[in-house]
Amino acid sequence: MIVEILSPYNVKYDTETKYRFYEQYGVKEYRVVDPMDKQFDFYTLDQGEYKAITPIRGVFPSKVLEGFEIPVEAFWQGL
Repeated sequence: MIVEILSPYNVKYDTETKYRFYEQYGVKEYRVVDPMDKQFDFYTLDQGEYKAITPIRGVFPSKVLEGFEIPVEAFWQGL
């Protein structure tokens, strides 16, 4: 699993170039966190292509790290 934290200087590189690179080389999960806009995108590799992960019962699960979940409502607490 790779988690990218965006800054104003790396948005395009992380969301386009690295996205394609990680997908091509089989990184099973790719998570992009945008603290400026308080948004996030989580992807999982499915048959060689990234598919967006949607929350299940209010959490984003991980297929790579068993039992690892990020609760949607708590994601931006403390920021």
